[in-house]
Amino acid sequence: MGRLTAVCLATILLCPAAPAAAAELTRVASSGEKDNPFDLDLSVRWERTQRRAAIHREAVDGSGPIGRSQDLPQLRFEEISNVLVPRVAVGLWEDLELSAELPYHLSQEASWRLASGVGPLGIPDTIAGEAYDPDGAACAAPAGCAAFPTAGTQTVYRGGAAGDLKVGLTWAPFAEKRDDTKPTWVVGLEVTFPTAKLYDPAAGRSASGDWSSPYIFKTSTGPVGPWPAASSSAAWSQLE
Repeated sequence: MGRLTAVCLATILLCPAAPAAAAELTRVASSGEKDNPFDLDLSVRWERTQRRAAIHREAVDGSGPIGRSQDLPQLRFEEISNVLVPRVAVGLWEDLELSAELPYHLSQEASWRLASGVGPLGIPDTIAGEAYDPDGAACAAPAGCAAFPTAGTQTVYRGGAAGDLKVGLTWAPFAEKRDDTKPTWVVGLEVTFPTAKLYDPAAGRSASGDWSSPYIFKTSTGPVGPWPAASSSAAWSQLE
């Protein structure tokens, strides 16, 4: 349970009386009320996320007596993910809700290419031929240990697996439905349990070829659990 994360959210929402859209933000399953003995809410949502980024690298060009540091554009990155999130919420008492959701990652595809102008006659390519892997170990692959290989396949496929279970407790100390002279305030606590298999971006890389990921084929998708922040591979795993 080293990855167990408790996130406490104390969010005060001041909501006008009328808008229906705002009511969803303060929706809390409730039970034990005179006209509402028990609440059980079931829902499924689809989350599609698309990220794009430019990856730069600091390098020394060797000019002058002590060299000069440069910020060089190297890659263009894109990631598209599709997740189904079933959620169940049960009213424990008046405006006191216990909820749980378990996301299912349908797909997550991360791809990259060389940034415009990178090449022998333009911006230096500092990624190809990398002598050390992200953990600082000497590279045994003939083509180097590039975290983002730019030759051949440039897409890593992950998904087809359940993510981390989230359990939450939500309470509305003030509710407009009970007292229309006050706004609805919602306070929540959510705990994430590390139920998904960890994804280590450095594991299974080809030591005899171009150090490519084992998940470059759609028939072999990688796990979806986030890699621990304490790992030296964590920084670049956030992009790959």
